[in-house]
Amino acid sequence: GTFWPGSLIGQSAAEQIRLAAIDHEVGLHAWDHHREQTRIDTMDAHDIQQGLTRGMTALEAITGQPVRCTAAPAWKGSETVLRAKDSFDLLYNSDCRGYSIFTPQLGVDVLRQPQVPTTLPTYDEIVGKEGVTAENYNDHLLKLFKPGELNVLTIHAEVEGIVCKEMFSDF
Repeated sequence: GTFWPGSLIGQSAAEQIRLAAIDHEVGLHAWDHHREQTRIDTMDAHDIQQGLTRGMTALEAITGQPVRCTAAPAWKGSETVLRAKDSFDLLYNSDCRGYSIFTPQLGVDVLRQPQVPTTLPTYDEIVGKEGVTAENYNDHLLKLFKPGELNVLTIHAEVEGIVCKEMFSDF
């Protein structure tokens, strides 16, 4: 979706998403990833609510189960996004980086849904840097785990689920 609207991945990958949802928690990442990643800070409440509703409706139709969590593209968001997500019956969101689970407070309002931050670098963020390769990625990542602390890894379906499927399976 860099130069024109992206395809509806849910339609073309519905079977893979359905299969993943059998054994794994599947949440909404975005209805329009490119738009949300590049313009979320200027989108109004209606556009944000509409995108969330469209995405959740499509994902629920594919998996046959309610969407219980979301994760923002590029960990970008705004107060408007947090308030829109809080209007849904979600267990949590993962819209940020950090070190511990927290419940957002916007002014005097405490939101219902906690944030579970990503704590570990993604594949594309560390491979090719500081000697990390596809071959030693898993070992490097395991060295970053902190026992007794929150360790959350964000994966991308098109990388760990397709291109690096064997590597992720070994992990």
